[in-house]
Amino acid sequence: MADYADIFKGVVSVRRDGEVYTPLRFTQKQLNRYESYDKLPACPFACATANVTMEFTTAAETVSFRYLCGEIWNWWPNSDPQFDIYENGVLRIHKKVCKEGGTVEYRRQEPGAAHIVIQLPHNAEIRICGFSAGEYTPVPARARRLLVLSDSIGQGLMGNSGCMNYATHLGRFYDMDVLNQSVGGDRHDPAKIDEDLSFDPTDVILSLGTNDAVSPDSWETLRSNIHAFYDKAAKVYRGKNVIVISPLYVFDFQPDAVIEAADGIDPEGWRPQSERLGIFHKVREELISQAAEKGFRHIDGMKVVPRDRRYFSDGCHPNDLGFALFTLGILKELSR
Repeated sequence: MADYADIFKGVVSVRRDGEVYTPLRFTQKQLNRYESYDKLPACPFACATANVTMEFTTAAETVSFRYLCGEIWNWWPNSDPQFDIYENGVLRIHKKVCKEGGTVEYRRQEPGAAHIVIQLPHNAEIRICGFSAGEYTPVPARARRLLVLSDSIGQGLMGNSGCMNYATHLGRFYDMDVLNQSVGGDRHDPAKIDEDLSFDPTDVILSLGTNDAVSPDSWETLRSNIHAFYDKAAKVYRGKNVIVISPLYVFDFQPDAVIEAADGIDPEGWRPQSERLGIFHKVREELISQAAEKGFRHIDGMKVVPRDRRYFSDGCHPNDLGFALFTLGILKELSR
């Protein structure tokens, strides 16, 4: 049986069980943390295939594979998970994911050998089997490698397409391999950083903080966690190009906001609404201070997406258009 684990990018490892391949974005140590994570907000998304791709070149007329689907997270509008398929750098087609699993077949549209990228969904657990692409060649590792450590916004959660989050846009713009270790609901915790990670980044994005403001922990605990996280990041990512993106504007933290429970999360475990905005600003100021102290570049998330709900899926998360503007804002800041 042919082994095609070498076509997966955006992974730490690929687990194989017979003919079924499970791409994993996290080490076992990191997965153990998420499996035992009993604090709020909940983090059930570690096995989602955010920024996981199958990438190769082939002259075969047709590319196909079967897939199995575990959990799906799609409670917001226009959010059905999908495979996004590129040929020679052009996004050609979306294939909707079925909970029951299924088969994806793509007939190539250009003559000769082509560079194919199949991006897996950011909001589903996907396993692959039955891959067929004739005689293919895996794409070698790129010179630049981006590691993203973030929360639901970094994961692209509540965007409309897995291929439209800012990590994907930046990877394409700078021609970088991307490992997206972002998980919805995550907060500052030094255990999020695995110093033994096999992926050696040239560039690192650290973008957490919004969920700290929702956490019921005291400010002293939150501040201690932030410092411990950045102390470890400074040690592990020494010599890397590290960028800190502080949180975006959050409509839900404003005094007149009406908050509804997120799917599967008990709002009684959250910080009272009246306290969130104050903690949010303290977290933001602490992140700016830590970035300066560690010599990391800071991008102010409050400035990169317009404060207009048309660019958001809810009171916090950008939609695809919002992510496009978010990426433009990041690129503008990086060009200064």
